[in-house]
Amino acid sequence: MKSPLYLCLTLLGALFFGSLSSSAVQADDSAPVLSSMHVVASPSRGSVLFEPPTDDRVDNSRGGASRPTAVKCIQDDAYGIPLTALIPQSGVGLTVAPHPTLLVYVPPTQATQAHLTLRDEDQRGLYQSQIAIPRTGGVLRIELPADSPELAMGQTYDWSLALLCQPAQTDIPIVQGQIRRVAPADGELSAQSSLLSKAIFYGHAGVWHDMLVNLAILRQSEPGNSTFQANWAGVLQAENLGAIANTPLLN
Repeated sequence: MKSPLYLCLTLLGALFFGSLSSSAVQADDSAPVLSSMHVVASPSRGSVLFEPPTDDRVDNSRGGASRPTAVKCIQDDAYGIPLTALIPQSGVGLTVAPHPTLLVYVPPTQATQAHLTLRDEDQRGLYQSQIAIPRTGGVLRIELPADSPELAMGQTYDWSLALLCQPAQTDIPIVQGQIRRVAPADGELSAQSSLLSKAIFYGHAGVWHDMLVNLAILRQSEPGNSTFQANWAGVLQAENLGAIANTPLLN
């Protein structure tokens, strides 16, 4: 009989090389694809609002995305909130960055590391890394490093994060999402623009990841700022991620 560690490593290899069956992560047939390669923004003053850019359909033959997972590490207590990818309900998040930042809620866990995988549209493994995680639980920012492959403009990529449970087990907590790089939005935005202005701008343009990371930085820099907290909570609640709104930011 093969050991749990062997089976766990086999699963992670399947994720990287794209051989994991699409039945392992169910897609929502009604999820829209964000196929726009260029988005136009006309941000107004006020609250940050996320506006998905299109109503086209996702081709779920690629496996779609799984935001939360009910699976837990055997040694962990029951998760109040499961491992959850902070992505829009469509399962596809836009970015203008060649090396974007992903956000994932990680529950309190005995695991000390997680395994990140990035695959292209042909399900070829492009990048993988093991990431140290705190045991306290909260929202983790994962920056794709400068030496990782750049996301190509107009291409959609699959990414996943799996907790490396200790001891190893065959059924591991894992979430998956899709990310698509688009051209920067037209509009009045510069390097001198405030983080809040950038968040408002990207939210209006439907650029999820850039909007959310700016809100995360704002919330972490001023935890007592009610405006920053309200904007953070508002965009999460609008995408059925409200349970995560008051959890701590880990980095």
